[in-house]
Amino acid sequence: MFRRRLRESDYQRCGLAAGRRHIVVDRGNPDAAIIGIGEAPGRVEDARGIPFCGRAGQELDELFAAEGLSTNKHLLLVNLVKCHPPGNRDPQPEDLARCGPFLERQLAFSPARFVVLLETFALRRFAPKRRPFSAHVGRFFRLPEWPGREFLPLHHPALLLRNPSLEPLMREHVRALAARVAT
Repeated sequence: MFRRRLRESDYQRCGLAAGRRHIVVDRGNPDAAIIGIGEAPGRVEDARGIPFCGRAGQELDELFAAEGLSTNKHLLLVNLVKCHPPGNRDPQPEDLARCGPFLERQLAFSPARFVVLLETFALRRFAPKRRPFSAHVGRFFRLPEWPGREFLPLHHPALLLRNPSLEPLMREHVRALAARVAT
C-alpha cells in the first residue's frame, strides 16, 4: 500500500523531484529478513523506477545469489533518497532530510532483522559517529534506537565494478550475513 501510494504520489516537495523521471521506492520482498539501504537511485534506476536494477544491482544480485539469497525474495532494497540527484551528485543534507520520513516509514513497516548499509551515506544516517566506513565494513553492530535489528555496512556493488579485488571480501561478508539469516 505505502509503496504504491508513494510511487503514484508525484511528490514534489523535494529539490530532487524537478530532475527525476520516477520516484524510486523499493525492490524485493517487503516481508524479507534483510533490508538493504543504498544512497540514491542512479540514472538507470531513475529511468526504470526500480532501485538496484543497473549494473551495480546485477552485481549485488550475483553476490547474494552465490550465497543462496535472492535479492527479490530475501531482501527489500531501498535508498536514502527516492530521486536521482542531478549530475549523479551526492545527496545533500536537505535531500536526506526531505526523504527521511519515507525511509523511516519503510523501516517501520519492515520486519527485517538485518539492515545492510551500502556505503558511507547509509552508515552515517544510522551511526554518524562510526567513521571511517572502512573500519566498519563487514562488521555487525546493534543500535539501541533500533532494537531487534543488526546492522551490517557493506561496500556498494558499484565499487566492486570499479575495484574487482574487493569481491572476495564482499562475498565473505555476504556469506556471514546468510549464515546469520539462517539461524
